[in-house]
Amino acid sequence: IDDPVTTQTFNNIPVVVTNAEVLAATNQTYQIEDGTQNVSVTVRAKRSVLNKIKADNIKATADMKELTLQTQIPISVEITGVSYESVEVSPRNLQVKLEDEETKKFPIVPKTTGTVRDGYTLGEIQAVPEMVSIRGPKSVIDSISKVETSVSVSGLSEDVVTKSELVLYDSDNNVIDQSLLANNLGTEGVSVSVQVLETKSVKVEFDTSQITAADGYSVSDIKYEPDHVNVTGRAEELKKLKKISVPASALNMSGLTSKTETVVDITDYLPDDISLTDENAGSVVVTVGIDKDGTKSYDISMG
Repeated sequence: IDDPVTTQTFNNIPVVVTNAEVLAATNQTYQIEDGTQNVSVTVRAKRSVLNKIKADNIKATADMKELTLQTQIPISVEITGVSYESVEVSPRNLQVKLEDEETKKFPIVPKTTGTVRDGYTLGEIQAVPEMVSIRGPKSVIDSISKVETSVSVSGLSEDVVTKSELVLYDSDNNVIDQSLLANNLGTEGVSVSVQVLETKSVKVEFDTSQITAADGYSVSDIKYEPDHVNVTGRAEELKKLKKISVPASALNMSGLTSKTETVVDITDYLPDDISLTDENAGSVVVTVGIDKDGTKSYDISMG
């Protein structure tokens, strides 16, 4: 009466598959059908015993050696540290689907989140290693569209190599469960190498010696927009850089009789190991003012 025998059900107990290696001899592997990966376990015991049982005490296993009909494995339950009268599991069998096993290599695409410290920019981002071999059920392997690994760069001001985790995606950008997959990364796993570069604003200077006006005209002024650009590189290289010099051949204009504009891409004139912070910001508009001799032109802003 004080300690009656009763029952209690524990839900969502995970099933662990044992001896899965028996499939290796036939180059097969398995997938667990939905709804059978977790089971409910009903224990019959004295109330004092039930009060001691935690979900962690319950171990549900399915031995691949007991596979029947190529689809079902009986589930057995063990509860450590207590004495009980009986135990029932629902469902009683783990439903599996056997498949051919496949191994395929994939490039690892490194991704970053966040932003580096002001005055710095990201350089080369590289996964270490750059490739991974993944082994598992053929249907799962064939569904892999891309393999990514991501790290945060928030507040960084120097190079780092950071441990990360693989994330697999299918063609619809859904994350793929890796519980039935294996890879060749071993205990080292995957890391992302992040290069952090400094930035600097430098002057753009043109050689205008080949800009000439026609007879009876003269060059009044030459303007550049922008006249400074932001570049990035290693600190020691940026320290040497005082300006970006554009040769006269980039502005070979002669016989001008009116105001003329031209666009010069300065990217080709950057020193080695120096690049633009914004790779699309290399276009500089050069405006050449031309006056007829004895006259003076003015630009008037409307406002």
